[in-house]
Amino acid sequence: MRASILLLSLSLVGGAFAMLGACVGDDNTNPPDAAGDATTNDGAPGGDGAADGGADGSADAGPSFCQDASGAFIDATSFISPSGVAHAAVAVADGHVIAGEYRTVASYGGDAAVTSPNGNTQEFFVAHVKSDGSVLWQVGYGGNGSDWINSVAVDDAGDVYVAGYSSEYATLGLAQSKFNFSAVYTTQDAGIIAKLDGKTGAVVWSQAFTNGRFTYGCSRIDFDSGHLVASCGMGATQAYVGLDGGAGLVTANQAAAASIYELDPATGKVVWARGLTTYETDAGTPTYVDSVDVTPNNVVVSGTFAGSQLVDTPSHAIDLAHVGNVTNGNQSNGFVVELAAANGAPAWVKGFGDATGTGTVGSTFASGSSATGGIVVGGSFTGNVDFGTGPHASVGSQDGFVVMLKNKAGNPAWEKYFDGSQVDDIGPVRTEPCGGSVFLLDTGSTLSAMDGVTFPAPQSGGNAALVGKLDAAGKLLWVNGVTPGGSPDNNGIDPYDLAVGADDHSVTVGDFRGTIDLGTGTPVSPVGGSGPYMITYKP
Repeated sequence: MRASILLLSLSLVGGAFAMLGACVGDDNTNPPDAAGDATTNDGAPGGDGAADGGADGSADAGPSFCQDASGAFIDATSFISPSGVAHAAVAVADGHVIAGEYRTVASYGGDAAVTSPNGNTQEFFVAHVKSDGSVLWQVGYGGNGSDWINSVAVDDAGDVYVAGYSSEYATLGLAQSKFNFSAVYTTQDAGIIAKLDGKTGAVVWSQAFTNGRFTYGCSRIDFDSGHLVASCGMGATQAYVGLDGGAGLVTANQAAAASIYELDPATGKVVWARGLTTYETDAGTPTYVDSVDVTPNNVVVSGTFAGSQLVDTPSHAIDLAHVGNVTNGNQSNGFVVELAAANGAPAWVKGFGDATGTGTVGSTFASGSSATGGIVVGGSFTGNVDFGTGPHASVGSQDGFVVMLKNKAGNPAWEKYFDGSQVDDIGPVRTEPCGGSVFLLDTGSTLSAMDGVTFPAPQSGGNAALVGKLDAAGKLLWVNGVTPGGSPDNNGIDPYDLAVGADDHSVTVGDFRGTIDLGTGTPVSPVGGSGPYMITYKP
């Protein structure tokens, strides 16, 4: 039966971008092109449509993505998903996988809508949106409680991994079943990690992690080189199923800490486990993980903590002294720690915050590797923040930062601050194929130009959802985004995640309210108060 709810697709270009495998120029080092020949004078991937060094051997006159950064708008899509939010996105070979939450009946494209058994609570959704705007599959899971996805990753075979939260997971304690929700609602908070078949979205396995005090569940997940790593919220203990099938336990000093797991991609069982906590048993602020970035040899984890010292389980201290002078959990600090992918052992860690004990770090996102180019770190703060070169004072009620760590825990190679008179918040940051980094910026300020680049200003009463690109030396190359006006509660946009494709394009996802222009020139409105969106920008 054809669904009565259709996809709203808004595009300024006749067709969408192509996912290609490299980011290079006409340097005679390119791999064979799409024609399958061995020609080495191909131009940059995704050129301008000129002859491309295929069977005719002619060279592509198209621009290099790495040399001609523009950030120009490509495409925007809004989805019919009442009260829906796209929390996460990841680039795949033929498009993107997006995930989040919805209510009632929603459609992300095609004929088969996903439905909720209870329109009053959030449910999972995951959708594979292809490059041409069509949908390969869309799935919804949930019951009578609240369920949502926070993060999504994909492996080399195209299978999808999600991390999120459920208030009603049916199997209590340790769980190794597929998604299973009780017919009669009974409260059972759990962090959820699951594998979905990349061709259909069907659940292959799911794992539940209970004993979490806060209801965000499992916050982040990533995959690279065979390593699947995720972070979940936990209380004083958290149980898991080990690779050998035996029961394991992570312990913490706090009532609200964070666990880090490597999971076997085939079964979901835990390969190694770590707990990030502090020495402060009374710390009222949780240790929270904002990002997990897996590289071939290391895992970069970042987030916030409060207390006198961040530790890797109570018996293995990570040498990170409290950066302020308050030890009762009232001050939130940022951290970045690099773990060995083989066993999760911490290699080094850096903490930062307000040394006066009055300011806070609101979030910390990180991407990259100390072995290859450095680690880019972004987030938000109030008061002062000090990465080792001296304190930097916030100007507005909250400011954003992006810094580059090339010397591990040492001083940053460069620092950028986004400090308007209102709230300025840097969200996820990503390293990209051309050697630089991209970032999300949610701002209510009219920011001053940086490196000769002008920031789009939010309209009266609104906030701007922006994405920007920095080169390897920290120079701002471009900024673009959506700048609606009016009341943010009734007419606004919230960016949540950022994905970078192999051809260096950027995709942002989140939710919007009211009638706004996502970049096409034609304003659109969501169905049911708010709805998910996806916007694509050139490199």
